[in-house]
Amino acid sequence: MAHCNTLINPKVEDDFLNAYLADHVEVEEDFRVHAAYPDEENLIKPEFAAEMIDRLVDVDAIFTADTGMNTV
Repeated sequence: MAHCNTLINPKVEDDFLNAYLADHVEVEEDFRVHAAYPDEENLIKPEFAAEMIDRLVDVDAIFTADTGMNTV
């Protein structure tokens, strides 16, 4: 593994990271808006359900999904 580190050049610019982090803040805010209220037609949005489940489970809870297909 130490050999692999010699093949990787350290990054000195963080423009990409900063742009991604700014985008992520927007995505989180959009999620919060969708999670805050049920749908106009009174249907349950997936974001709303996820937020409610998140409030009820232990901090270290892990969820998995079985799609019925081979997944990694």
